[in-house]
Amino acid sequence: MGVGARRSVRGGRYTGVGAWGSVRGSSDPLPPKAADNVVVGRRPAASLTGGRYDRFVSGTYSLRLGKEDFKFSAAHFTVFGEDEAEALHGHNYRVGVELSGADVDGLEFLVPVAAAKRDIRSQCMELDEKVLLPAECPHLEVVQGETVTAAFGPRRYEFPSSEVVLLPVANVTVEALARLLWQRLADRWGSLRDRVEILEVTVAETRGQGASYRRKLQEHRLEDAVRSRRQPVGYPPRT
Repeated sequence: MGVGARRSVRGGRYTGVGAWGSVRGSSDPLPPKAADNVVVGRRPAASLTGGRYDRFVSGTYSLRLGKEDFKFSAAHFTVFGEDEAEALHGHNYRVGVELSGADVDGLEFLVPVAAAKRDIRSQCMELDEKVLLPAECPHLEVVQGETVTAAFGPRRYEFPSSEVVLLPVANVTVEALARLLWQRLADRWGSLRDRVEILEVTVAETRGQGASYRRKLQEHRLEDAVRSRRQPVGYPPRT
């Protein structure tokens, strides 16, 4: 028997504890082969099963990030036309991000996940507990000073400047928010363009209602060149 193995037979049945585990009610004694193969203090080497693993086979990886804290609570109203708009209200927005590419690094990561999640959380925090107003809406008059005043027809709103975020969009819709967050994340993830082919950002305002913006990161590099010639640095492009 192997090291530390003990057997006792009561009524023709094996009831002892061997070095490889505990068996109750077995009609056979400890198998000699099993006892002889007991290794004390060292695990047997693992083996791959189920076929071949080839990391160099062509394909596409998709990394989906949608943590519970990828969210922001904000107030807004959507403008439907020259004389029609929603009342001011709020949503608990949720954000999801998907990155797709054909290659991973030496440790089989598509992107540095922890850093990517920090960037997403940072973008959500900038919009959290704010009033979101469209700076480029043709039907909304916005005046910014110590306070921000927004006038739509006979309706007039005034907010503390610290509680307002003016967005470079024509309307605060989930479509515009998805595109805006895509552009902001693409600005931060320029170093990933050689590995990440497609970036998709989804913004949901309620359960079952949201929008996604999906685009090649490489195209954003071309936009950067055009923007640097035509617009001040830091001004988000309109697409």
